Amino acid sequence: MLILNNGNISAKSKAGDAKGIEAETHGDSSEIYIGNSATITAAGSMSTYGIWAETHHKESGITIINDGDVAAQGPNSYGIHALTHEAYSDVVVQNFGRVEARGTGIFVEANSSAAIVENYGTVVGGSLGILVAGDDVTGIINYGSITADSFYAIKLVPGSAPEDKSAIVNFGVITGFVEIFGTDDQFVFNNEEGGLFEARLTSFLGCGGFFNQAGGTVHTADDPRVAETTSFTELSLFQNKGLISLQDGAPGDTFLITSGPYSYGSVLSFVGSGKSTLGVDAFLGGPGSTSDIFIIDGDVSGRTELKVDDTNHGPGVLNTVGIPVVFVNGNVKGNAFFLNKPIDTGFFDYDLFFRPTGSGVFALKSFLGAGAFVLPQLITAAQDMWHSGSDT
Repeated sequence: MLILNNGNISAKSKAGDAKGIEAETHGDSSEIYIGNSATITAAGSMSTYGIWAETHHKESGITIINDGDVAAQGPNSYGIHALTHEAYSDVVVQNFGRVEARGTGIFVEANSSAAIVENYGTVVGGSLGILVAGDDVTGIINYGSITADSFYAIKLVPGSAPEDKSAIVNFGVITGFVEIFGTDDQFVFNNEEGGLFEARLTSFLGCGGFFNQAGGTVHTADDPRVAETTSFTELSLFQNKGLISLQDGAPGDTFLITSGPYSYGSVLSFVGSGKSTLGVDAFLGGPGSTSDIFIIDGDVSGRTELKVDDTNHGPGVLNTVGIPVVFVNGNVKGNAFFLNKPIDTGFFDYDLFFRPTGSGVFALKSFLGAGAFVLPQLITAAQDMWHSGSDT
């Protein structure tokens, strides 16, 4: 079945379902191909679909390519919905336009088959951005923007067999949290160069690995008025070659990574390599001053540079107690996190110090800087000038 649409569609129902484009087949080798380049709006009192496609027999895949604006309104609404029931019936959705729904932006399910969503445009869900479920290769490749009003950006349900690999590959912007169902370490989240994961709340990563590549950014806070907590759980490996940033203009935010309760004894490993960088806000003042905090519930290897945005607009003071920045609840070396050079705040410089506490804490402490040694020289010079001018 082939459907090509380049004209605007409006579907409304006050007492039932509403579907902008509807396609369904009941036979072997009965594939569906839908191409849309226009505006589709749908609003129903029950179920609402901008584009809806379903096949019931084997070798009946679905391909949907959207280059238009699709909007679905209603209590149970889907921007794009594609479902296959039998083997060799892969589902592929490519979005180049804008898909928006009060419920789920894009819903893809392929029983006994692969399910892939490629997003080059914008997907905005109300309750959920994108849901992908498959019994073969399952994944999302994002070059555009994915989010939801609830911050539930992505839900991925991979198959249970070891060969059923699943992945999220991000070159664009994902805002919110992701949830991966299953306990298979085959799952991989690749945040590629130029990719931005605006992480919020708690992401469940299916006991897999998160790879923040060189040029990639994981940003975990955006409101300086609130002390935000963001976490990655059910995580076996976090490999960082890019930037992890908690910076939003105020200290007090927390980012936690952990293997979680369903790790079956595995220990999270955090590996910093390449240009691995951690950015935090910190008030560089006296004892009791605060910073953003990165908590690693696992082992740490490699090296990660710390970059600090000092929110104290006045001079620093002596602080030998320290301002905690990184907590590690596992094996770690004292040089795993480092400052490129001490931070000059006037008379005092702040540097990063490691304190073993069974595991380890990295804290910012201050000591007399170069400015403190210049002050007596300035006072002496001023006195000499006064004495000379007074002929004493």
